[in-house]
Amino acid sequence: GLTLPGSPDESKVVETKPWTTKASHIFRARPDAPRDPATGSIQTSAIECVMTGGMDNPVDVVFTPTGERIFTTTFLVHPGGGNRDGLLHAVYGGVYGKDWNVIDSPSHPRTGDVMPVLCHLGAAAPCGLERLQSSAWGREYQDNLFACCFNMRKVTRHVLHPHGATFQTEAEDFVVSNNLDFHPTDVLEDADGSLLIVDTGGWYKLCCPTSQLWKPDVLGAIYRVKKVDAPKIADPFGRKIEWAKQSPEQLTKLVVDSRTFVRRRASNALEKHGSAAVKPIMISIMDRWHSVASTKRQRFTSEEGEGVVCLLWSLIRINDPRAREAMKNLIGFPMSVVHPLPEISALPIYDVSLWRNKSATGPLIVALLTGPPSVKRVAAEALGRVGESDTVEVLLAYAELFGEDRFLEHSIIFALIEIAKPDKTRTGLSATHPATIKAALIALDQMPNGGLKPEEVAKHLTSPEPLLRETAAWIISRHADWGEALAGYLRERLASGELTDAEQKTLGQQLAQFAKAPSVQELLAATVRDTKLPTSARLTALGAMRDSKLKELPKTWSTSLLAVLGENNATLIELALKTVRTIPPQKEDAAAWRAPLLSLASRGALAPGLNPLPTRPGADAPRLAEAVMRLDSLAALPGGLAANEAEDKLFDFLLSQLASDLSVAQRGTAAEVLSKAKLSKAQLTKLTEKFATAGPLEVDRLLGAFEQSTDEQVGQKLIAQLKTAPALTALRVDAIKTRLAKYSPSVQEAAQPLYAALNVDLGQQRKQLEEMLASLPPGDIVRGQKVFHNEKAACKACHALGYLGGKTGPDLTRIGGIRNERDLLESILFPSASFVRSFEPVLIVTTNGKTVNGLIRSETPDELVIATGPNKEERVARADIEEMKPSSVSIMPAGLEKQLTKEQLADLIAFLKNCK
Repeated sequence: GLTLPGSPDESKVVETKPWTTKASHIFRARPDAPRDPATGSIQTSAIECVMTGGMDNPVDVVFTPTGERIFTTTFLVHPGGGNRDGLLHAVYGGVYGKDWNVIDSPSHPRTGDVMPVLCHLGAAAPCGLERLQSSAWGREYQDNLFACCFNMRKVTRHVLHPHGATFQTEAEDFVVSNNLDFHPTDVLEDADGSLLIVDTGGWYKLCCPTSQLWKPDVLGAIYRVKKVDAPKIADPFGRKIEWAKQSPEQLTKLVVDSRTFVRRRASNALEKHGSAAVKPIMISIMDRWHSVASTKRQRFTSEEGEGVVCLLWSLIRINDPRAREAMKNLIGFPMSVVHPLPEISALPIYDVSLWRNKSATGPLIVALLTGPPSVKRVAAEALGRVGESDTVEVLLAYAELFGEDRFLEHSIIFALIEIAKPDKTRTGLSATHPATIKAALIALDQMPNGGLKPEEVAKHLTSPEPLLRETAAWIISRHADWGEALAGYLRERLASGELTDAEQKTLGQQLAQFAKAPSVQELLAATVRDTKLPTSARLTALGAMRDSKLKELPKTWSTSLLAVLGENNATLIELALKTVRTIPPQKEDAAAWRAPLLSLASRGALAPGLNPLPTRPGADAPRLAEAVMRLDSLAALPGGLAANEAEDKLFDFLLSQLASDLSVAQRGTAAEVLSKAKLSKAQLTKLTEKFATAGPLEVDRLLGAFEQSTDEQVGQKLIAQLKTAPALTALRVDAIKTRLAKYSPSVQEAAQPLYAALNVDLGQQRKQLEEMLASLPPGDIVRGQKVFHNEKAACKACHALGYLGGKTGPDLTRIGGIRNERDLLESILFPSASFVRSFEPVLIVTTNGKTVNGLIRSETPDELVIATGPNKEERVARADIEEMKPSSVSIMPAGLEKQLTKEQLADLIAFLKNCK
C-alpha cells in the first residue's frame, strides 16, 4: 500500500485527503520539485500518478522521442490462452492490467474497461527494456525497443508503428539462447550504439523455469551485440569536451551531434542553464528549420532531427515563463520537418500539459480539432490538466469523433473527469450522439461529486445503441449500492421473454451484483417459485442466487429453493442444489432441508417425467444425471450425513462414485461427502479399502472421514492401507497427524514409517528424479494428448490449454516454450518443489482452528475466496482469520506418476513439451 497527499497540483494550497492505493503505478516528479529539508527527498505533494495498474509487477519503462511511455510488466492479464505478460503503452490517467479490487477505488478514476495491451509476450517474465537511440544500426533499427524475456531465454525486438492515438508493434526474436541458465534481465545502449545484454545466470530461481532441485553454480555475464562493420566512433561519451566551459549557444550545436551520448549530455547541460538557454534554443530550432526550407530538403537528417527533439525537451524542462511562452507558440508549427514521426508535433503540447499552462487553451483546442490522432490525444490530456471549465463543451462535442480509438476516447473522458464540472458535463446526457452520452455518463460517474443517478443510467440498459447498453452495464456493475433503485427495472427485464442469451447472462450478473438489496432478494425468490414464468427466467434467478456471494441463504430464498426440489425439472433442481451448496441455509432453516435432500439422494431412478441433465458424450445420460443429482443432494446437506442417515445403501452409492473412470467432479464430491459424514466402525473399515484405488485428488478428503473415530482397529487398518496406497505421496505429514490425533499411542507408533516415507529429503528427491528421467521411454505427442484429457490423470480439471480446461492451476498453452522435459517431470513428481508466480498457495488458520490451504482466487475487504482443488473453493471471512502465511504445499497433489504407466508419463511430458 502507498499513501500520498491527494492533489499533485502545487498551485492548490487547500488541504486534501490522503491518496491511498494498493495498485501498481508509474509516478513522476519534476527535478526541481520541493524537497524535505531534513532528508532531501522529494515531497510527496509534488508526486503525480501517471498510470494505474492491476498487473503484478511493472518492471522497466522507456520513452519514445515524443515522450510516450512504454513499459514491460508481468501478469498484465490472468493467465490464459498462452497470454500473461507483455508490453503496455502507458497514457496519462490510464488504468491497465487485470480488472480486480486493487484498481477498484475512487482514487483510480476509470474511463471504461482497462486499457488495451500493446503486445502479449506469454509467460516471459519480461524485465529490462531499452529504446535504441543511435542510428549506428541503420534507420530501420533506430527507436526500436528491445525487451528481455527472463523465462524464455531471449531478447525480443519491437518496431513501433503509429496506430491511431497509440502504436502497433512488429515483434521478432533478437537474441535467443538454448542454454537453460541464460536469463537476460536488462539491455542497455552503449555509447557506440551497440547493445549490452545483462544475463544473471543461474543464481536467481524465483520465476526461473529451470529445476529447483538441481541448480549448478552458473555465473552471469554481460554480452555486447553490435552491427557487423559498424563504424568506430571517436570519443563516443564526449569526454574530451570541456563541458563546464560550454555556453548555451555552444551546447545547442552539440545537441545535434551525431553521438547519442553527447546529444543527451548537451541537452541536460542546457537545462541547467535555465532561463539563459531559452533564447539560444529557440534560435537554434528556427535556424535549422529555415535551413531546411532554404535548401528545399524535405526534413533534417536523422541526427539533426534527434538533436532538435533534444532541444525541445531541454526547453520543456526549463522552469521559466519565457520557456512556456516559446513552447506555446510552437503549437501548430510544422514539426514534421524535424522528425519523421508525425506525433513530434505533440511536444509543445506536452509542455503545456506538464506545466498546466492556462494561457494555451486556444491553441490546444485547435490541435484537438486539426492534429493527427496522437496529437489530438495529448491535446485532450492537456485540456484536462489545464482545467478550464469552458473547454468541457468542446470535449463533449469532439467525443462524437472517437471512432474505435480507445486511447483518444480515454483522454477525452479523463479530461472531463479532471476538469470536474458536473453541471457542464451533464449537458452531454441530452446529446444525440451515443459517444457523447457515453463520455458524459462515465465522466459524471467517476468525477468527485458527479451526482450521476441510477435512473439516468438504467434507461440506457435497453437502448437500441450497443455502445450505450455496454456503457450503462459497465457503470451499474460498479454500483452494488444501486440495487433498491434498480429493482423495478430488473423486475421488468426478468419478466421479459424476448432476451437473447447474452442479455440473459448480463441480467443474471446484475441480479447477482444487487442481491444484497432486500427488494432484489424478494424479486429473485418470487421468480424462482413462480412456475408460470418461463424456465429461462427462473434459471436466470437461480443462477443469480448462486453467484450472489451471500454468506447465508435469505429465508425467502430457502423457501423458494425447497419448492424447486419437489418439481420434475432436473435442470432447475440441479441449479437449486448448487446454490445451497454454495450458500448454506441459516441455522434455524437447516432442519427443513434434511428430509427433501435425503429424499433426492435416495432415489433409485429418475422420477417419471423428470428432464435429465445434459451430460458428456458417450455417457449413460439418465444414469449420470441421477448420480450427479444424488451426489449434489448429499453435498448440500447442512452439517453432512448424520450417523442415523448414513445408511449402507447411501454409503455404497458414495463408494461407487469414487471409481477412477468417473469425472473429477464426481469423485471429488463423493470424497467430500464421505469426509463430513458420521460413519460407523464397519463403514470406516470398508472405506479404508478405497485407498488402494483412490487417486491423488481424493485421498486427502477421504482421510478426513477418519478424524471422527478413535477405534484402535479402524486406525490400524487405515495405516496398513495407507502404506501401500498408490497416492500416498499426495498426502502431507501434518494432514495425517491431524487425522490420527485422537487415536491410541499404538496407532501413532504404527504411523511412524508413513512419516519417514513422506519426509524425503532433497537429495533423495533429486535421485528419484534422475532415475525416473533416465528410465522413461520416448514419448508420443498424440498419445500424450489423450493422457492429458483422460479422467484418471485429471490434468484438464485444473489446467487449461487454449480455451479448454480448468483455471485452478497455471495455464499450459505455451508451457513447452519455457520448461524442458526435466522441469515438467519434476513438477509432476514433486509439485511442491517450486511454485509458478501468482499460483503460490497460502495457509489460513481460522479462529475456530480450521485450516485452509489453497490459492487466493479473489478478495474483498470482507472475505477471501480460496481455491482448494479442481472446481472447489472455500470462502473465508477476514474477521475469522487468525493467521495467514505462505504455504509450502502445492494444491496439486503428488503421486500422479503412480496413477500412470511410465509410457503414459513419457507421452504426457512429450505432449506438454510440444505446447508452445
